[in-house]
Amino acid sequence: MQAMLAQHIAIEAHAVLEDTMSYHDADGSPAVELLERRWFAALRAARIAKAECDVLRGVLERADSAWRRAHLRVAELECLRDTLGEQLEELSDKRVEAPERARQLVLSAA
Repeated sequence: MQAMLAQHIAIEAHAVLEDTMSYHDADGSPAVELLERRWFAALRAARIAKAECDVLRGVLERADSAWRRAHLRVAELECLRDTLGEQLEELSDKRVEAPERARQLVLSAA
């Protein structure tokens, strides 16, 4: 989208330059030269801005990809944490039950 906009602006600027040049003598008047320099400066600035946009788009795509991988890793680790927590709870419950049974056995044997 931005590339198309920049290209459209450059085409329009070129058309304006050609129209302006047709109204002036072809002897290279200062006004025409100034307008031409400004047009080339605008063209160069647009190309630099487009290149910057392209770089930033690449950075955003890589950052988004890294975020998705990290988010998936968080989900996996949370699932593992929950599973291990459940197993730990089960072991804790069995440890509490084991001393009670042993105590009952000792009391009944006496």
